[in-house]
Amino acid sequence: MESTLEFKSEIAPGVFCGQKQVPMETAGCYVPGGRYAHVASAIMRSPQPRLQELKISWHAHLQTHRRNKPAILYTMNMCGADNILAIGGFKGIASLAFGLFTGNRRHPCRSR
Repeated sequence: MESTLEFKSEIAPGVFCGQKQVPMETAGCYVPGGRYAHVASAIMRSPQPRLQELKISWHAHLQTHRRNKPAILYTMNMCGADNILAIGGFKGIASLAFGLFTGNRRHPCRSR
């Protein structure tokens, strides 16, 4: 748990590195879709905003052939997605990052 604390150290004369805690209210998660979409992508990304106790989470998912994948939409909903955008690729990520639909920028959620 020591890695979650704020710290700052000088690694060379005049060169500092550190970590700072910044509170967030909203999060944007991109769930990849496309030809070989898998529900595991939604399972890995959708619960993260709830675990981090954020107020609102937005998710973007790619449509293929003008259709959404029902299994992935259901999984995102069951895992706690507040809002789902049917926009994928760079357009979905830009919409989440710059808050094009709400005016509020969102912080990205990443999963490994």
